[in-house]
Amino acid sequence: MKWIWKALKLLLVTVLFVTAVRCFELVREFRCTAVITLDGTVPGAAEAEEICEDEAGEEVLAVCFFWEETANVFCEENGRSAVVTLVVTEGNPALLVFGGSELYWREDGCLIDQDTAYSIFGSGQASGQTLWIGGKSYTVCGTFASELPTVIRSVSDSDESALTQVAVRASSTSNLQGKAEQFLTRHGLSGTVISTVYLTAFAGDLLLLVPLLLIWRLAGHAAGKRTALIQISSLFFLAFCTIGLAFRYFEIPSDMIPTKWSDFSFWGTWWEEQKNHILLLLTMSLSSAQTHILWNCFVSLCSSIAAAFLAVLS
Repeated sequence: MKWIWKALKLLLVTVLFVTAVRCFELVREFRCTAVITLDGTVPGAAEAEEICEDEAGEEVLAVCFFWEETANVFCEENGRSAVVTLVVTEGNPALLVFGGSELYWREDGCLIDQDTAYSIFGSGQASGQTLWIGGKSYTVCGTFASELPTVIRSVSDSDESALTQVAVRASSTSNLQGKAEQFLTRHGLSGTVISTVYLTAFAGDLLLLVPLLLIWRLAGHAAGKRTALIQISSLFFLAFCTIGLAFRYFEIPSDMIPTKWSDFSFWGTWWEEQKNHILLLLTMSLSSAQTHILWNCFVSLCSSIAAAFLAVLS
């Protein structure tokens, strides 16, 4: 019975670890993205388009303005409908969802989450289908994973609502908060910047915990014994995989490294900033894109910790 328990435990560790990696891969692309909730004067569609073009010319940040509202969408062919969060964008929707670039500058197109696509069209792959939103038809350009029923479309000339949020993406995580604040200053805007740089970095770094623990356990069993070839091979295989994971996922954000190691006040200031940031995440109304990132980071972290706990059990 003991070997059955060990086999089941190893299987469960593997499933949890794969889940952690899969969830992290869903948000890895967005680690360099910050979302700004604008206050005060917010831009309309024409001004937002001009800002996006200016930023594209500077090649510093990719920008996508958006707002969210509740809407009813339906398929005229089968009469099925759904209540969704409608995200209206100006700029590149790839900053909000994986694969969003398929909608870039397509005013007659839309993206729909996979679960809603299945409930309306009977399939999670709905590209080419026609979806009606607010009395106007849109061609589905693609689907995406989301925890909430969500449809994304580009802004049109008939839209009157203000674009109250903006996603900005830099080429790296270095000083992302500062770059977002500089963006606001450049265009005379004001707002609250929310980024998940440290959370995604922590989730990625934690992926190394399980293989490191397995190497430790395997090395401990092999120490002082006549080690079988299969154990040596397994040890080298795990070490090789861990190195590969480290190259792909391990990251220490540069903002966590003080310019002078003797600056002991750095960590107190940094921790205070992170506490305020966490409070903002808990108290603010988050967009569907932010909810998707936070949920998958949470699942990745929990899966990594659970897998690590099982890996150290005797």
